[in-house]
Amino acid sequence: MLLYKGLLFFNLVITRLVSFKGFLTALMTAGLLLLSSCSAEEEPILMPTAEHTRYVLDLSRSNDYWEQWERLKKRIYSDLQSEALGNPYGEKAVGPKALSITFIMASASQAKVIRISSSEFGSLLYDKMRSVHGRTSAQLVNDWPLLLTAYREALGGSFSNASTCVDSTWKLMQSQLAETLSKTIADEICVFTLRVLNTIEMIIPATLGPGGGSDVFGSLREIQSWVETLRESDLQTKVSVILASDMVHDTGGQRDLLGKDGLLTAKIEQKEVCDIANSQASISALQFSDVSFDVIGRGNSASVNADEAEALSIFWNCFAKASKFRINFSTDGSN
Repeated sequence: MLLYKGLLFFNLVITRLVSFKGFLTALMTAGLLLLSSCSAEEEPILMPTAEHTRYVLDLSRSNDYWEQWERLKKRIYSDLQSEALGNPYGEKAVGPKALSITFIMASASQAKVIRISSSEFGSLLYDKMRSVHGRTSAQLVNDWPLLLTAYREALGGSFSNASTCVDSTWKLMQSQLAETLSKTIADEICVFTLRVLNTIEMIIPATLGPGGGSDVFGSLREIQSWVETLRESDLQTKVSVILASDMVHDTGGQRDLLGKDGLLTAKIEQKEVCDIANSQASISALQFSDVSFDVIGRGNSASVNADEAEALSIFWNCFAKASKFRINFSTDGSN
């Protein structure tokens, strides 16, 4: 009898152990499935790294700086319309754009820098959609294009104040977002965009004036310092430089390109001009890596004849090649 009771107790213990083990297995399996489901649904799509564009407006006496500004302004608006808030869901994911402007003057060290648009706004707005407004990755895929549409409406709508801007833009997001949230986001977009527009239409024009000489070499040196600072935090930062300039260096010094004793005066033969450019590149010792340079308004200068314009084009292409960057020339502000 004692042996029989012992066997019954042993069997009960084994049964309960097996049941408890099964319970633990089931519990662990359910937990893993839940974590897997959350991971699949909530894995965030990150906003790409910010892109930086520096516009450079030539205020020198050799060209019409107001005409150059009109060319450059067209390019600025084009860049702002082109997903300046960033878009991780586009055919090619792009980061938000940081836009700023500086000037070519008699001394590059005296040129101020004015910020036009900050990349932080796009990054913070994207983060807030998830962290503050509770939008999931699946929702953001459809939300973000609507926010970009609202931003473009704010940019091109010629609104006198944030209130009228909000009234016109919030409904563009209503198909995905509730009215209250749509209006909250529209207000943020409108305040930011109107500040950008005020900088372009009021603040920058108020600073324009004749700059005397034209320290082009010095401006390139300042740009290199700016690029180096940007890449201290991110080596992969995309950088573009847009120059609205006739590219005539003229400071009354030994490196002047045109004029009585200019390095390029009466010179047109390609090898001769290239040799001069290589020599000047060696003096400047600039090294640009993965920086895009575009020059618009090269023909703006009334004092530069056709032969001199050709010599300038050869010179700067050879200078750029020796300095490890490429430079693209066009005559207006279009892409």
